[in-house]
Amino acid sequence: MIITALENIGRKYGADYRTSSPMAVMSTQYGSASVVVLEKGETISADLVISNAEIHHTKMKLLPAEARSYKKSRISLDILFSRITDRPLNTS
Repeated sequence: MIITALENIGRKYGADYRTSSPMAVMSTQYGSASVVVLEKGETISADLVISNAEIHHTKMKLLPAEARSYKKSRISLDILFSRITDRPLNTS
């Protein structure tokens, strides 16, 4: 139910979801993933890329070495939330 609600919000703002489309690699520009190459060879450019893969796989296999971060921090979640909603994440 929550996932469907989040998907509907994303679609309302122009998000395109690709399910059952495994990624081979992501490229980054200005600190954010901006291009995805699927295992089938299709290249997709995007303003924002969200991976639903396990975090270790995403960081160690999909992102280029220079884009990998090894810090455990909520800053990434805060930035992602702000980019999607145009407001800061409030966890208090």
